[in-house]
Amino acid sequence: MIFFLVLAHVFLPDSFFLKHELLEAPSRKDLAITESSIFYLNRSEHKLIQFNADNGQLIRVVAERGQGPGSFYHPEEIRIFTDHFVVIFSLQGEFQKRIRINGTGMISFVYTPNAIFTVVEENDSQRLEKRPPDQNSGTVILKWPKPDKEAEYSFSTGGQVEVRVNPAPEKLFACLSQDNTLLLLREPGTSTIHVVETHSGHVLRSIPAPVKPMPFDKVWGQAQISSYRKRIKNMRITPAFPDKFPLITQMWVTPDNKLGLRSWSPKNRPYREYFLNYEGHAEQKRWPDEVQGRILKIKGKWAFVSLFDSDEDVWGVGRCSIKELSDFITANPINLQALDR
Repeated sequence: MIFFLVLAHVFLPDSFFLKHELLEAPSRKDLAITESSIFYLNRSEHKLIQFNADNGQLIRVVAERGQGPGSFYHPEEIRIFTDHFVVIFSLQGEFQKRIRINGTGMISFVYTPNAIFTVVEENDSQRLEKRPPDQNSGTVILKWPKPDKEAEYSFSTGGQVEVRVNPAPEKLFACLSQDNTLLLLREPGTSTIHVVETHSGHVLRSIPAPVKPMPFDKVWGQAQISSYRKRIKNMRITPAFPDKFPLITQMWVTPDNKLGLRSWSPKNRPYREYFLNYEGHAEQKRWPDEVQGRILKIKGKWAFVSLFDSDEDVWGVGRCSIKELSDFITANPINLQALDR
């Protein structure tokens, strides 16, 4: 398993405000918490930083930018990096090993301590494979038709680059449950979400998302195409509009271990959100948006949330008990106007 995260300075008896010059606006992908340490991944500075989980004091910079063992370049999140390496550290922040993920046609992968799950594209199909960390191929678990891409490039007879753009492409979504025991995979072009046990690779169930298809809005689509043409002026751009909007535009696991889904909505708001348990039953959102959006991690009785000190113009992380979470967020608002300065 890999590790990670953040910041310093104790303020309140039951909550602490961590802040550090290397802390940028933290997201859930940047933070990992053990019983003794907090790890923060600074993606733009290519640094992995370790702090004491009890008092918030800086312990050390665990890893920095580089190509050698224990280093990385442009890390994407705490566990997986964009150069197809998984870098593994002990719970004490010591470098253990570096695994290279290979495979022809691989477009995505998810690392777990038990196996690596890869999505491989071949001809007109995609498939999910489970493989041991030291092998380049594995057992096929699922297979589905390849979805259309957002952009398809070709050359005209005159040599000009032509791009067919679909502003609302179907996307593959894969994420892990909070305890890493389940892989949740949404099959592109459908409302089906497969629940895969990471230890065995067995598909435990396939659950339907409670979303309904919505006809594609060509007025919205033309506005997106106009935006493409403003940004890319040396290519010929033509629309490739779908008949319907994607059923699911985003999928994630909430800090309290529910499956979150976002779909297009026919109302003024472009999205509608749903929350399910891993059996496929609807769940109520535990906290309102203004609270849910600030939560970085939940660990035991503690909630870790994003904070911003407008006086010092620095980001931080706050810790409070789950019972006091709503009150803590209310007492520590983020001044959006200060962020725009």
